[in-house]
Amino acid sequence: METNNRPNAALINREWYESAKGILSPEGLGRVLVAAVDYVLSGDVNVKLSEPERIVFTMCRPMLDSDIRKYQERCVRNAQNAKSRFERVAASGSESQRVGAITTPTPTPTPTTTPTTNDSISPEEKEGEEKFLVYGYFWSVGSQSVVQECTAFWNYYEALGWKNNKGAAIVNKLSAARMWKRQYETREPKAGAREWFDVMRRAGICDYNIWNAYGGAERAEDCVCVHMRVPEEWRADCVAKCGHLLTQLAKLWKVPEVRLVP
Repeated sequence: METNNRPNAALINREWYESAKGILSPEGLGRVLVAAVDYVLSGDVNVKLSEPERIVFTMCRPMLDSDIRKYQERCVRNAQNAKSRFERVAASGSESQRVGAITTPTPTPTPTTTPTTNDSISPEEKEGEEKFLVYGYFWSVGSQSVVQECTAFWNYYEALGWKNNKGAAIVNKLSAARMWKRQYETREPKAGAREWFDVMRRAGICDYNIWNAYGGAERAEDCVCVHMRVPEEWRADCVAKCGHLLTQLAKLWKVPEVRLVP
C-alpha cells in the first residue's frame, strides 16, 4: 500500500465498530480506533496492541484498505481529467492560430484509461473474510474462547506457510479449522448455532455482534424462536440485518416462521 496520497480522514464502518464493541474493552476499542486512524493517515500503526486487539484490527483492515484505494483511484482520475482538459485547450488554441478561424480545430483525443473494478478481491480483503469465517466456525462448534482459538489456529498455520503437516498447501482454511477442532476442548454449542453460522456465511454478513448476541434457538408451537441478547439501542438495526436470515432458517428448519426474541 502506497503511503503517499493518503486520505486526510478515516472512515469507520458502523457494522465493524458495533462488532468490535462487543469483543473488546473500552480501552482496547480506543487503542484499535487510534491504530485505524494512524493506518489510514500514514500507513503505520504506532499503537501497541494486545493479541485480541491485533486480531480485531486485522479483520477491519481490509475495509480501511478498500477506502484508501478508492480515494487514491479518485485522485488519479481527477488528475487524468485535469490533464486531458489542459491538453484539449492547448491543442485547440495552437490549431486556431495556425490555420485560422475558418478551420475547425481538431481536438486531441482524450486518453482512454481502463477503469479499475472492485470485482477482484484484494489479498487483505480475502484474509479478513477468511478470518471471519474461521471465527464464526469456532463459535458455532462451542469453542471455550473463540478469539484465543482463532488466534492460535491462524498463527500456527501462518508459521507453516499455510501448509499441512505433510507439506501440502492449505486451500480452504475453513476445512483446516474443522480438522483443528479435534485438538481443542469445546463445549456443547448453542442450539441452532451451526445453522446460524451457515446462513451468516452464505449471506456474507461480517458482524461479530450478531455472533455474540446469539443465545440459541428453540421450537414453539408454529415457529422457531431465536434468542438474541441485543441492547435495546441497536435492536432495530439487528432485526434489519437478520431479516433475510430468518427466511433462510425457516426453510432450513421447515417451519412457517422464525422470530427474534429477547
